[in-house]
Amino acid sequence: PGGKARSVKGAPMRAPRRALLLLALLLGACAAPYALVPPGRQIVAGTLSVQSGIAWNRINAPPWAGKVEVWTQDGAALDSLTFIVGTGDGEPLLWRESRSGGAPPPPAFRRDMTGIEIAELFAASLARNHQTPIVEVTRVTPTQLGAAPGFRFEVRYVGRDEVERAGTAVGAVRAGRLDLVWFESAGGDRYRRHLAEFERIVASVRFVGE
Repeated sequence: PGGKARSVKGAPMRAPRRALLLLALLLGACAAPYALVPPGRQIVAGTLSVQSGIAWNRINAPPWAGKVEVWTQDGAALDSLTFIVGTGDGEPLLWRESRSGGAPPPPAFRRDMTGIEIAELFAASLARNHQTPIVEVTRVTPTQLGAAPGFRFEVRYVGRDEVERAGTAVGAVRAGRLDLVWFESAGGDRYRRHLAEFERIVASVRFVGE
């Protein structure tokens, strides 16, 4: 009594420090650019069920608006596996929310489009987003996506970074909506290295609820 209060070093600060550390870890996890996608069957964007044979990294904030999920092996600048699901009549492909005022609207999907027309729409979307006229679509062929009759095409393009990229897309129109799985990579070796995994994932596609 009457004496000065003494502070005990260490003990009074342990709980607050632990709480701050936990908060920092939680905030760091929320801000992480990627999330691990382990091998096995996964639900994508609540619409597709796919089986992956290897681990992927899901990009938590994909560059595209809409119902899109993007996975990568080595980083989005090098490769990406993009799932575009449920694109409706009159909606664009590969578009961004922020658009400068006065810019024309992006090209839109129509429910009566053929596989060739969708491939051309995809190429036009790439050209618009990457600001390049160097986009080539090849080998548009019929195929299956899950139980739905669909189409497949290949694309090569050169982006603003002057790097040539190659990609393959498989899609289908169901009940007037477009589902598309697209893999692209910078450099031929990387593209060929991951192509077998892309084929495995496409072959495993099932539609949730069917």
